[in-house]
Amino acid sequence: MIFEEYGKQLFELISDHTQLGIAVIGVDGRFLYYNRALEEMEGLETGEMLGKHVLDVFPSSDPQTSTILQCIETGKPIYDDLQTYINFKGRKVTSIVTNIPIIIKGEIKGVLEIIYNANRIKQIYESTSSLFEDEEDAGKSRAKHLKNSYYV
Repeated sequence: MIFEEYGKQLFELISDHTQLGIAVIGVDGRFLYYNRALEEMEGLETGEMLGKHVLDVFPSSDPQTSTILQCIETGKPIYDDLQTYINFKGRKVTSIVTNIPIIIKGEIKGVLEIIYNANRIKQIYESTSSLFEDEEDAGKSRAKHLKNSYYV
């Protein structure tokens, strides 16, 4: 009952409180929804995105390279595609993109795009890899100390 009555509000609540970028693009290639995480990732605002065509927003793409347009064309999902693109404001974005066709009663109505910020993943990796390096160095130090120890 809650989903039937509040589906749109629930979708917006979930998508606006996640770190995943979420967009909905209509079958005509125009943005219908664009969440806060995408605003931060791509440096664009929802107001300037809604109603714009994919190729106007991402001039570095074309109909053959746009996974959104490929998904609309084929009706097949595209999972975890590593992409680097430049938006119309000149911002370079690297992300991991999944495009899922929205099919209702056998007809393609658009695409749900889910985006992981690859730059954020890199930052997390770099900040945590030093933790593991410290553990490895500590382990080597302990091993060296044990090597010079005598056991009775």
